Amino acid sequence: MNNSIVPAIKDAATSNSIPYIKGVPLLGILPRIKKDPLALIEESHSRFGNLVEYNLPLPRVRAFGITDPDLIKFILLNDEDKFTKHPFILKRFQKSMGIGLFTVSGAQWRSIRKRHAPAFSLDKIKQHEPAFQKETDSFLQRMKSLAGNKPFNIYQELSRLTMAITTRSLFGVPWIENYEQLEATFETLQDYAMYLGDVAIPMPLFIPTKRSKRFKKALKEIDEVVVQIVEYGRKNESSDALSAIINATDEWSGKPLSHKQIRGEIINTLFAGYDTTSTTLTYAIISLCENPKVLSKLKNEINQLLQGKTPNLEDIGKLTYCQNVIAETLRLFPAIYALQRSNKETFEYKGNIFPKGSLLLLSTWMTHRDPTHWPDPLSFEPNRFLPEQRKSRHRFSYLPFSVGPRICIGKNMAIMEATYILTRFIQTFDVELHNSKEIRHTARVTLRPSPAPMASLRLR
Repeated sequence: MNNSIVPAIKDAATSNSIPYIKGVPLLGILPRIKKDPLALIEESHSRFGNLVEYNLPLPRVRAFGITDPDLIKFILLNDEDKFTKHPFILKRFQKSMGIGLFTVSGAQWRSIRKRHAPAFSLDKIKQHEPAFQKETDSFLQRMKSLAGNKPFNIYQELSRLTMAITTRSLFGVPWIENYEQLEATFETLQDYAMYLGDVAIPMPLFIPTKRSKRFKKALKEIDEVVVQIVEYGRKNESSDALSAIINATDEWSGKPLSHKQIRGEIINTLFAGYDTTSTTLTYAIISLCENPKVLSKLKNEINQLLQGKTPNLEDIGKLTYCQNVIAETLRLFPAIYALQRSNKETFEYKGNIFPKGSLLLLSTWMTHRDPTHWPDPLSFEPNRFLPEQRKSRHRFSYLPFSVGPRICIGKNMAIMEATYILTRFIQTFDVELHNSKEIRHTARVTLRPSPAPMASLRLR
């Protein structure tokens, strides 16, 4: 790390034996979080190690940044009855993303998780193969029309593809009108969620600011999409995931889910289903362009195993190097770059006391880049995920989908989908990235390359 940026962390003091990062008066580290949370995480780790305390302007809440795999293991493997998502954070995200699997905790989370689980079994995922194939076929045809022309935003195109796969496979809906508009709507929801997380006291929605107007417009647009999905599901034989949502009853009232509840669950499922996969695929393509030896090895594996054949999901399971490329992408560029929890009771770890109700910030980003566990951590090396390499590492030094009770319900589908799409893309095109030196990483609700990666294609 460039040591010249370390002094941006001001007024380090000690609380118990944990380094304390004070930040600026009144606002603490909020300005740093708003400006570049990844830089703050990296600087904290570089200067103070794997456990720090952050000064956040939250009443009666102490906040800790954690990259210690043993402490991460202790926190994530415990049940929701001991560690849950922090209620302050959840309430703010619920205002943007609604009530759903990723914005609730406790009994409500268990109820929703139980409702969604059958749709994400391996057997059900394998039944999505026609959706994977059909939408990827359409994507490749669109990419062929762009090949040889001026550079285009590859992230936007991959988002369009993964959104189409999510709506077709999880909801059984064969269309969504205007994918570009829907993606822009989700961008607005993310912007508002980040705004809520970046300010101590958010502006009330009834005040007609530009931000509140954009957000209300986005809610109206997403509501129209939800109505389309629900109406289609009620009139047709819907998928297990959609059927589970629209036919569910509230465990506490015994009544059918309200439109607001249905909307929240669909928004959560749709956003999580498309956004993290498109981010992973985009970073995989960026990394392959920057590492020609890795790309060459990947092409050789695909050529030798498939010999020009369009793969099915069984073939994908045999492409071990391609799977390792995805795994290494998730290490260096985890879409979920941080996890947060809150302890329901005070606990002690290595002589340090964590008061009840603390905000525990688990940095996936920095844990994945810690040279203690990852030699030459910034290099892109898929062979880190060979079986013998995996066995030699701390299990909790790698957690792109979290671990424990709240492990991502869509983990298997995301890996399978990303591997399938990347394989077919590499089979079909040679890609050139035109602005790789300009690309930085923006930490929003999920990780994002910025500016947009601009690519051009040539048919192989």
